Amino acid sequence: MRVSSSKGTLYNFSARFLFVLSSYLIHILLGRYLGPEKYGTFGIVTAIYSLWLIFLSNGFRQAISKYISEFRNLSAVIYRKGLFLQTIFSLFLTSLLFLGSQRIAFFLGDVNLGGYFRFSSLILPFSAIYFIGLGKLNGEKRFGREATVMSIYYLLKLTGITILVVILGWGISGAIGGMFLASAVISILTIILCPGRNRHGDFAVQKLFFFALPILSFFLAVNLLMNLDLIFVKRLLAQEAFTGFYTAAITIARTPYFLFYAFSATLLPTISHSFTKGNLSEARMYISKYLRYFLIFALPLTVLISAKAANLVVFVYGLKYENSGIPLSIIIFGMFFLSFFMLLATILFGIGKAKLALLIQSLLLPLDILLLYYFIPRFGLAGAALATTLAALAGVLFISFSVYRKLRVFLPLSSSIKIILANLIIFSLSECFSLHGFWLLFFFVISCLVYLLLLWLFKEIKREDWQLLKGIIA
Repeated sequence: MRVSSSKGTLYNFSARFLFVLSSYLIHILLGRYLGPEKYGTFGIVTAIYSLWLIFLSNGFRQAISKYISEFRNLSAVIYRKGLFLQTIFSLFLTSLLFLGSQRIAFFLGDVNLGGYFRFSSLILPFSAIYFIGLGKLNGEKRFGREATVMSIYYLLKLTGITILVVILGWGISGAIGGMFLASAVISILTIILCPGRNRHGDFAVQKLFFFALPILSFFLAVNLLMNLDLIFVKRLLAQEAFTGFYTAAITIARTPYFLFYAFSATLLPTISHSFTKGNLSEARMYISKYLRYFLIFALPLTVLISAKAANLVVFVYGLKYENSGIPLSIIIFGMFFLSFFMLLATILFGIGKAKLALLIQSLLLPLDILLLYYFIPRFGLAGAALATTLAALAGVLFISFSVYRKLRVFLPLSSSIKIILANLIIFSLSECFSLHGFWLLFFFVISCLVYLLLLWLFKEIKREDWQLLKGIIA
């Protein structure tokens, strides 16, 4: 059943909430069970693996979503051709990572990483099938089914890693093995849930390729921004435990990015459909609404995590990881800016300006690398966090200007002022209390309620917002 974009955002948000929760449980489990040194090894393995995975999780996935949303009668044909391209591409990527694993390990100064890189490369072909299926469901606006498939995958990964690491004691190999098993099972389920019926008609495969190419490049650059800091920490700082400390910090900090990517995932087909129909006013309305809701929900999470970073890290990972607090308080803003950047980039994708988004993103990578080389030797883990945060902020400023110049739409100024003011108030309140353990979670809940009350008093939360929420839940 097809659903509205607002309810689709709720479905996607719910699945991503489960993703964040399951990822936290996995990382808490591994961080506490393996210790900082081995946990840092797992962090660097997943960072390198994700650089390859990004080619499969984005690109053809968005292309299929876009063209299926525009040509729904050709859904099965587009899906089959996209699946074929994705499968061939995944086999090439698997070979590339498998054969180059030892060179990557040598670059990072740890030859023992090579075997882990080779093992992780075998997951890629299964992931390719899974992501193409998500693209088909998203393009058809079957957001509920898409969220269900995503949720099953996250639960499978959590279960597999728990069994292989905790019960069987296979360590880092068990963690990678759990990822492998989850990907294999979900690829089979995806094929079952995404049959290619109604194969009449034709669709030029070149359209998929040329639309996917700039998006592939763009998401690779985004993923590099998310992982270069950890890679440079591994390369530039001598102590292995530092990699574990920084892995803990960025795991918590990525909450806004992964959770609120739901806005980007449902905005793409919505904007693309409105823009293709030539309904520019409708597209502007959706953009303004999505940006406002993103700021309302993402900013308080960022502010609260930053304010209580040290206590939060100790609560999640234990006292061994107390050195993760300072970098977390900084990098959480970097991930917020990166999330905002992704939402704005999605707007450019939806109106056919993917190359412009890619151009802006490509300028950020050299900036990030220069900042990392400058800050890490001087400030250690805090320097890595600061470098990524400044690079992401620069991206937001550049792409905001581009979106406004193309569409003459952005966040309402009055809403921005009220939302920022409410967040400054809850940040000030958080400085008055030093809480630990579960009292910290209780404080987060109370702070969020106070935040919503402030928005209501500022008349930023209106009747239409409650009606929208009621319509989504109903």
